Amino acid sequence: MDKMSKVIEKRSSVRSSITKLVKRVQALGEETEDLNSLSELLELIETKEEILKKYDSEVEDLITDPEKFKVELKGSEEYDDKILSAKIKLKSKLKTFTEKTVQESHPSLNKSNISENAASALKLPKLEIPRFSGDSNFMEFFGCFDSAIGSNDSLSKIEKFQYLKSLLSPPAYNVVAGFELNEKNYDSCLELLKQRYGRTDFIINSYMSKLLNLEPVKNSSHVKSLRRLYDEIEVNIRNLRALNVTEGSYGHLLNPLLLKLLPQDLVLEFHRGRSKDKNCEVSEIMTFLRNEVESREISESVMSNPKSSETKRTFSQNCQNFQTYQRNYSKPKNVSTAATLHTQVKSICIFCDSANCHDTVNCKVLDIEQKINKLKVERRCWNCFKKNHMSRSCKSGVVCKRCFSKFHHESVCRKNIKPINSAINASDRQTESESNSNNSSLVSNKNVDNISVSHNNVSAKNKAFLQTCSIYACSDKRSALTNAILDSASHKSFISAKLVKALNLKIIRFEELAIYSFGQTTAHKKRYPVVCLQLQSRHDSSKVYKLEALVIEIISNLSLNNPDLSTLRKLKEKNIQLADSFENKIPVDILVGGDSFWDIVYDEKIRVTDNIWLINSCFGWLLGGVGKGNNSDESCQNVCLVMDSSSILFDLSKFWEIEEFPNETRGLSERDDQLIRNFENNLEFNGQRYVCKLMWKENMGPPVGMDSNYEVAKKRFNSLCNKLNKNPEISDQYKQIVKDQLESNIVGKCVNEDIKSGYYMPHRAVIRDDKITSQVRIVYDCSSKANEDKKSLNDSLETGLIFM
Repeated sequence: MDKMSKVIEKRSSVRSSITKLVKRVQALGEETEDLNSLSELLELIETKEEILKKYDSEVEDLITDPEKFKVELKGSEEYDDKILSAKIKLKSKLKTFTEKTVQESHPSLNKSNISENAASALKLPKLEIPRFSGDSNFMEFFGCFDSAIGSNDSLSKIEKFQYLKSLLSPPAYNVVAGFELNEKNYDSCLELLKQRYGRTDFIINSYMSKLLNLEPVKNSSHVKSLRRLYDEIEVNIRNLRALNVTEGSYGHLLNPLLLKLLPQDLVLEFHRGRSKDKNCEVSEIMTFLRNEVESREISESVMSNPKSSETKRTFSQNCQNFQTYQRNYSKPKNVSTAATLHTQVKSICIFCDSANCHDTVNCKVLDIEQKINKLKVERRCWNCFKKNHMSRSCKSGVVCKRCFSKFHHESVCRKNIKPINSAINASDRQTESESNSNNSSLVSNKNVDNISVSHNNVSAKNKAFLQTCSIYACSDKRSALTNAILDSASHKSFISAKLVKALNLKIIRFEELAIYSFGQTTAHKKRYPVVCLQLQSRHDSSKVYKLEALVIEIISNLSLNNPDLSTLRKLKEKNIQLADSFENKIPVDILVGGDSFWDIVYDEKIRVTDNIWLINSCFGWLLGGVGKGNNSDESCQNVCLVMDSSSILFDLSKFWEIEEFPNETRGLSERDDQLIRNFENNLEFNGQRYVCKLMWKENMGPPVGMDSNYEVAKKRFNSLCNKLNKNPEISDQYKQIVKDQLESNIVGKCVNEDIKSGYYMPHRAVIRDDKITSQVRIVYDCSSKANEDKKSLNDSLETGLIFM
C-alpha cells in the first residue's frame, strides 16, 4: 500500500466519524441536552475538522491528475459545509442555553424576566463561585466569575472588585491585597491575575505535571481506583485539548507513563488486543481503560445483592463454640422472645468449661501457663484454639496484639503488658531500689543518643490547641478517616495498633527503641514493628504523603481541645480550609513526628488573633496557639510523649567488648570459664576447616536422656517427599543441595544397620523467592524429640555464652 492510499484510508475513517457527529447534531430537538454535552460535541467536531483538513492537504499534495483534483476539492467542500452547518447550530443552542441558565440563576441580570405572578416563579438554589488560591484552575474560576459578576452590568466596578477580593485566597489574594478599592484598580487587578495565572504555558505545565504524578493502581479488582484514575486522566487531557495541545504533541511521552499506572494484568490484556502494526496512542489507551472500567462496574452491580446479609463474626465468636456447629440463628416469625432465648446455642469456654459465662478469649479463671498446658493436652492450635492443626499452619490470620506474633493469641501471650499506672509505680520502685545498689541498667545515660519530649499543659481558662488534622489513612486496599497529631518534638512517627489492623498494613521491619518514663533516668528497650501507609488530604485527593510509622497500642486517650464556635465561624466565613474537622468522635490514631513534620508543614502562617495562628500544610490550615475552648468543664490536662532511639555507640561498645584481649578480666562464672576451656581443648584443624566435638551437658552424653525419634523423623520425611513431588523444580534443587553437602563432607551416609536407635534430625526446605541466588536452602531441626517427656539434641547440648 502506497503513501496516498494510507492517507485516504485514514481520512475515510475521520470523515465517517464526522458524519456520525453531524447526524447527532441534526437529531437535537428543542429540549436539548445539558451544557456539558453540547460543549463536548462542539469540541469533538472542531477537533475532527482540524484532523480532516490535515489529511485533505496531504491528499491534495499527492494528486497529480487535474480531474481527480477537482473531484477531491468538491468532496472536501461538501464536508466543510456539513461541519460549518453543524457548528452554527451547536453554537446557537449553546448561546440560548447559556442565556437561559444565567437568567434563571440571576434574575437581577435581566429585569424583563421578573414575573408578576410570584406563585409560578421557581426559586433556584444559591449559585456559589469556587474560591481561587493560585492553582491551575484559573480559567475555570475566571469563567464563573465573569459570567456571574464580571458581565453583570447592574454592578459597578467597585462592587465587582469587592466580590473579586472576597473570592481570592492566599497566595492569589496577596497579588491584589495592596490595591485600593476603586474602579481603575479593578481592571488592573484582573490584568495582573491574567498575566500571573492565566499564562498558557503555566497552565499547560500544571496539567502535564498532574498527569505525570498520578497515583498508580496496583490491583485490577479495585474498580473505584480505576474509575478515579480514568477520570483524572480524562479531565487533564481535555483541559490540554481546550488549550490546543493535542495528544500528538505529548503522546509518545505519556503512553508508557499511562501504562505504568495500570495493573500488570490490564497492561498484558491491552497489548494482547491491540494491533502490532500501529503505534500506540493515548486515545487507544483511554478507550481500553474506559471499556474495562465500565465492564467491571456493570459486573459489580450485577453480582452484588443488597438484600443478602452475611453473618459478621468476630474472633471471639469464632473461638467460643468449638464443639458446636456455627449456624445463623435468627428470630423466627410469630415466635415469642422468651422462646427464642431458650433456643440459643450455649457458649462453652474451652479453658474452664463454663457455659454462657464468658468467651474463651476473655477467660480469667486460669492463668496463662494453665491455659497453655490445657492447649497442649487437648492438642489445640495456640492461635484459633481449634483442633487438628498447629499454630504454624493456622489460616486464621490473627496476630497477637502484644508481641505481634502470628503463632499464638494474645490471651495466651507470655509477654504481659502492665497498665500505665502500674508501670509508673513499678518504675518508681525500680528507681528507688537502684539508688541503693550498684547494678547497672540495661541502657545507661551514656548510651542515649537523644531524647525528645513533647509536653503540653492545659489550664482551665486558656487552652492550648495542638496541631491536629483530619486525614484519610490509606493502604493498598483500605482507607479510614482518622485524626493525626503533628508533633515536631517527637523523633519518630507512630500509629495505633487498632488502625494498623483496620487497614491490614504489613510490617516492613522492626526498630528497637529505649523508652523512658517521665521524670525517670532509667529506660527499657523494646522492639516496635514499622509499617508504611499513605496520608491523604480530605480536601484534595491528589495531596498524598507516604509515611513510615512505628506501631504502638494507643496514641493518646485525651480529648483534644477545640476552639470556640465564634473562632470557627470567623474562619469559615473567610473560606479557609482547616485541616482538622474538630470532631471529637474521630479517634487520634497517628502521631507525625519530626522525621516527617517539615515535609507536611509549609513555611506560611496567618495570625487570627493575638494568641492564635494558622499554619499552612499539605492537608489544609493547622490551628495553633492558646485560646478559649468550647468545652464547658474546667480541667487540667497533661500530655507527654518521651522516647529516644538507641545510639550506635552502644552497639559499637558491645562489639569491642567481644574483641577484648584474653588476659583482661571478662567477669565469667566458673562454669562458663570451664566451658570455654573445654571448647579450646577440643578444637582441632583437619587441614580444611576447624572441627570440635559436641559440647554435651553434664551427665547427658549420647544417648543419655534421648530416645530415638525415628518415627517422628520418618513421618516428617514422608510429608516432605509429598510436598517436593508436587513441585519438581524445587525437588531437583533440594536433591542437588543434598548431593553438594555429601561431596563437601557436611553430611554423610549412615552405615548403622540398627535404624531405630540414635537421634534423627528432620529437615525441610525453606524457599525464598525474593532472593536472586540460593532461593532454596535446607534447615535441620535439632529440636525434634520422640515425645514431650523426652529431650531433643538442643536440650542435651550446651548453649554457650551470649556475648551480644
